[in-house]
Amino acid sequence: MSILLRAYGKTPHALILDTNILINLLSPSEYDNKDFLTLTMGSTFFGEIIIPQQVLDEWNYQKDKIDAIHYGSIDKNVSEINKFINKLPSKSGKDETDLMLKNLSKLARRSYEYNYAIRKQQIDDLIRREATIIETRNRYIDKSVIDFFIKKDSRPFFTTEGKSGKNEASDALIFFGIVDFMNKHRKDYEKAIFVSSNTNEFSERGNPTKLHSNLEDYFSELDIEFTNNLRSAFKYFELDKSKHQMDMDLFKSAKENEVYLTDDYFIPCQNKDCDNEVHINMDTWVKYNKYYYICRKCKHTWDSGDSIEDSLY
Repeated sequence: MSILLRAYGKTPHALILDTNILINLLSPSEYDNKDFLTLTMGSTFFGEIIIPQQVLDEWNYQKDKIDAIHYGSIDKNVSEINKFINKLPSKSGKDETDLMLKNLSKLARRSYEYNYAIRKQQIDDLIRREATIIETRNRYIDKSVIDFFIKKDSRPFFTTEGKSGKNEASDALIFFGIVDFMNKHRKDYEKAIFVSSNTNEFSERGNPTKLHSNLEDYFSELDIEFTNNLRSAFKYFELDKSKHQMDMDLFKSAKENEVYLTDDYFIPCQNKDCDNEVHINMDTWVKYNKYYYICRKCKHTWDSGDSIEDSLY
């Protein structure tokens, strides 16, 4: 979208994302739809999303593991409640409560799948369509990492303090990849900000909103800001005026595409070897003017029996 902004004589901002921000977008407790839509659809208003190659590699490695974590949490909660159900005095009470719990568990899994897990594909599409991927391995970056490593005080990267065995070299590659890219291209952006929420990677211990003192000079020379939250980045870009109309348009669109999670909106996958269910609105795609269902689990597709022309008459 930066090309479009430059065509109108505007210099874009640069929003640089760490892996944990992408991962946090899949969590119900981190970023709501307003934040997500501002990122995925609002880049028209702020410019470029920049992803270091190391971040992209980590995202591709971790993204499919997040589902299991959240579904495991749902199953754990169900298991804990089941312990109390077994203590109910009457069988009828147990059966009714058990059925209610199964339905609530099903709705909880559907809610996560169609409100948050679905964001994986949207993030992938955003990265492929709009993000600028910057290299994190070249002679300058490698030398910068080595030079930093041999310093007497090489925090926050090369220390076990709070790291739990994490490979700190990957953090250093991300940081110096950003420095290398901005050394060459900082003039192409109005404002630039790096967003990372992992308190053990880039920030000062005890202050997650402040870049580590050993890293400050690198960013200050290039006028790059640091924050641990996407909302702070949007505020830094001063999007308030332009974002007001964008919010109205985006949430009108979101309301029109609201996901319904009751059984009426789900059908079984037609692959006899698959036990998954398919949402009749969300799990469709168009081919030759016909709507097809696609199973998220096994990727089996079949003709829904509906066509685009049906809505025209």
